[in-house]
Amino acid sequence: MNDARRGGLYGVAAYVLWGLFPLYFRLLESSSTLEILLQRLLWTLPVCLLVVAATGAADRLRALLRRGRRVSALAGAAAVLAVNSGCYVYAVNTDRVIEASLDYSPKAHA
Repeated sequence: MNDARRGGLYGVAAYVLWGLFPLYFRLLESSSTLEILLQRLLWTLPVCLLVVAATGAADRLRALLRRGRRVSALAGAAAVLAVNSGCYVYAVNTDRVIEASLDYSPKAHA
């Protein structure tokens, strides 16, 4: 399979997964937004370390971690993603899936 086809399939898979996330988060509605977000953050690190180990990228990760400025940039990006993810989980748990998914604001269109 060529790179363009593989990239297209990855893109479709990402859209499908993003579309299914609200169904998953609804199953967790008895949990708070903060609890869901913290669990996602907690489990992401071991999964990412497994991927790094499985792909043989440990040396590249070590080299990256030695560069303070890049680590700071990655930490900033992680913080922004955590806020984004928290907002999305909160939106699903408060029945605002359409607004969160489409950036729809009824007040803006009224």
